[in-house]
Amino acid sequence: MTPKTSYAITTLICLLPLAAAAEAPEFLLRSKLLCDTEDVMCIRGSVRYLPDSRRIEIVGRVKRAPGPGWVSILFRGSRLNGEASTAVMEFPIRGNSSEIVDRRFIPDFPHIRYWRILGVLFEEDDLADRAAIDQR
Repeated sequence: MTPKTSYAITTLICLLPLAAAAEAPEFLLRSKLLCDTEDVMCIRGSVRYLPDSRRIEIVGRVKRAPGPGWVSILFRGSRLNGEASTAVMEFPIRGNSSEIVDRRFIPDFPHIRYWRILGVLFEEDDLADRAAIDQR
């Protein structure tokens, strides 16, 4: 074994524990409908929390919507000691059936570890159509 090969193997062995230590994403919703409180707008998809990067992501498609508008998803997070916080992910949609929804954000609470979805609101707004196009 050459010194170069030996170094490469040693480096790989040292990096393995780091890869194993990466936390798996927590699915808050997996391949299901996420609808607003009035059941007017729904997105079929998944919502997950990535602990290592502290990101919450939603990936899905608009199932139904009356038209363009703003989607607000309210999250509640807590620590093991019971401390709780809320965060809101807000984004525009064009309201087209099967429109791709691929959004992510990092909540302002780095100490919060466990998140759940409290609810979804949808507010119709014709200007959201333009905002959704501009964010692409």
